[in-house]
This record gives sequence, structure tokens and C-alpha cells, in this order.
Amino acid sequence: MSETSTQAEGSEQIITNLLRKAFCLFAITFFIIAIIPIIYDAAVNFPVSIVATNFWQDASKTATILINLAFAVISVMITMNTYKRFKENKKPSPLLLAMMFFFLIFAMIVQVVASMTDFSKPVLFSEFLDKSPWLFLGASVFFQFLFILDVFKDGVLNPKNRPMIMFFIIIIAIMFFVFIFSLFNDYFKFFNADIQEIMVIGGSVVALVVLMIAFIIQANSSFKMMKKLQEAIYRHGVLFIGLSGICFIAVLFSMLFAEIARNFIDDDILKNAIVNFTNWFSPAMTLAGGVLIYLGYIYPSRLRKEGT
Repeated sequence: MSETSTQAEGSEQIITNLLRKAFCLFAITFFIIAIIPIIYDAAVNFPVSIVATNFWQDASKTATILINLAFAVISVMITMNTYKRFKENKKPSPLLLAMMFFFLIFAMIVQVVASMTDFSKPVLFSEFLDKSPWLFLGASVFFQFLFILDVFKDGVLNPKNRPMIMFFIIIIAIMFFVFIFSLFNDYFKFFNADIQEIMVIGGSVVALVVLMIAFIIQANSSFKMMKKLQEAIYRHGVLFIGLSGICFIAVLFSMLFAEIARNFIDDDILKNAIVNFTNWFSPAMTLAGGVLIYLGYIYPSRLRKEGT
């Protein structure tokens, strides 16, 4: 075995170990954030009745639930497939995709549970259901960003990528702090509601800007690489990843338009029309983006294996 090959394997092992630590850190954080409301509600608010909402009477909400359920099922299959691929070749890229889709599963399931259930009285766990999808999505996008660096920017450990990674880690940490603070402050009212609103709006704007940058890097890097590739199967794979970035950018704009409609449009008919449209458009584009990034990575190697 050559020295270069040995160094490459050593580098991939280092990346794998770091990714596992990052994954465990996110998982432990989510477990603690989820268990605190459950323990608190059991001690303070018990008994609490859980009832089903009339979601089927709202076509937009029903469509959103069905899309999120479909995405959760697809994400489970993709997570299993990509992790199996990682076990076979020990490369960081499929592991990063597996971690990305693992957290997407929970983001989708929590949104479905929140849409389909209600509680007989205010409980802390209800706040968890409302806020935690943002945290799961943040973890998912973090691993997606690392995947893009690994595929298009010469590897996660490349020294030139360290400033971007550190910047992204700081932003994710800020986003987690803001939304965890909001989760507990909505229920306990530690601080004035105006202070919370300023923090949440500021944190949301920063998060959206950084997510936009990440998805632009994904789309731009993909389309640049596509121009350099000669073989059609690789061009198609990279194209899928680029289109995935565009889908995710569309999700961010959809969310932005929904917030603008809620806060600045007085006409209820127009406001409801925009919000109802974005309610199913955002998860639909998230589903499309997730499937495309998976196909973009798997498609070329699968065709090679099939000899087509």
C-alpha cells in the first residue's frame, strides 16, 4: 500500500471519528432538550389529555402532513442505504448523508406530531414540538454543509475550509441558543416578550442568511464542477446536487414570504392564500432537495456498478 493511500485512509478515519463525536453531541443535546419538558410536565402538569386536531378539515395542513410523512419514510430508507454504503467503503461522504437524513427524519416526524395533536392545557412539551424542528433542521444542514465541502471543496479537513467550518459552527451554536431560549421562555416567561422577540428575529435572520450562503455554495460548486466533467453520468449526478441546492434556496424564500405575509399583509384572503401555499410548498421543496442530493451522490456509482 502506497504512502499516499495510507495517509488518505488515516485522514478519512480522523474525519469519521470527528463526525461521530459531532453526531453524538447533537443527539445528546436533543435528548436532554426533549427529556426536560417530559419530566417537568410529568411532575407539574400531569395529568394531561392529548387529543387529535381536525387537520383533515384544512387541505393545506393535510397536504403538509402527508408530504412530511412521505419525507420521513424516504429519509429512513436513505439513511439506512447511505450508512450501509459507508460501512462498505468507509468514506466520509455517505456517512455525512446518513447523518443529514437521520436528523431530517426527526424534523419531519415532530412536525407531523405537532400538527396532528393538541393538549388539554398548556404544557412545556408543546413548546418543544413547536421549536425543535428548527433545531433538527439545523443539525441536518450542518452535516449537509460538511458533505458539500467534502465533495466539492477538497475535503472536510482541508485547511482552507476551516474558517468556513468554524463560522458555520458558531452560527449553528447561536441558532441553538436562541431557539432553546425561546422554547423555555415561551412557557416560563423568564424575560420580557419583547426581548425574546428581538432575539428570535435576530437569530432567525442570521440563521436564514447563513443557510442561504450554504445552499448557494452547494448550487454554485455543483454547476461549476459540472462544466469540468466530461462523462455524462457524473454530470447528471452533480446536476442533481446543484438542483438540490436551488430547491433548498426556494424553501428559504418560501418561509420568508410566509413571514412577510403574516406580519405585513392586512388582506386576510391574500395572507391566507400565501401562507397556505407556503405550508405545502416548503416541505415539498425540502423533500425534492433531499431526494436530489441523495440521487446526485448515488446515481453515478450505481450506474457504474450496473455497467450502464
